[in-house]
Amino acid sequence: MKRILGTIVIGLLLSGCIPKVTPTGGTFSGLKIEPDKSRIIILRKGGSLISLDTPAVNINGNTSSSYFLPSKAFIQEDVIAGMYVLEVKKPVGTPLVWRLDPISIEIVAKKNKTVYLELTATSIGYVHSAKIEVIDEAYALETVKNFQRVLRSDKP
Repeated sequence: MKRILGTIVIGLLLSGCIPKVTPTGGTFSGLKIEPDKSRIIILRKGGSLISLDTPAVNINGNTSSSYFLPSKAFIQEDVIAGMYVLEVKKPVGTPLVWRLDPISIEIVAKKNKTVYLELTATSIGYVHSAKIEVIDEAYALETVKNFQRVLRSDKP
């Protein structure tokens, strides 16, 4: 028990030393999608010891972009309709930490529609896992209103 408590205390002390990405895009506003475009929204709640980690999220397809996604934040990207691959992986060339294996998901962005996804990362002892999956619109809109938007320009 003392070992676990000691680990938690050290983790809390070190968390102040971990580089962070501060979202600067403001809150979710639900603006209309540009005509003939599609929207991808990726949110991340956090909530575990691994929530301090910040992955790189790449959106690859007809258009490509890259973000850093901290906990309690979201990405909103308007794209040309088509097939996209979203990759979540360790950031390169930054002091940010992401201890999980890379993951990806293929999505189809349909014209004038929004695709909602959630990135979850969990840590139970020495077992860490992450997944990204399509989520329900009502759940996404309720959750995202409490988060800050990450812009491509937001760096550690």
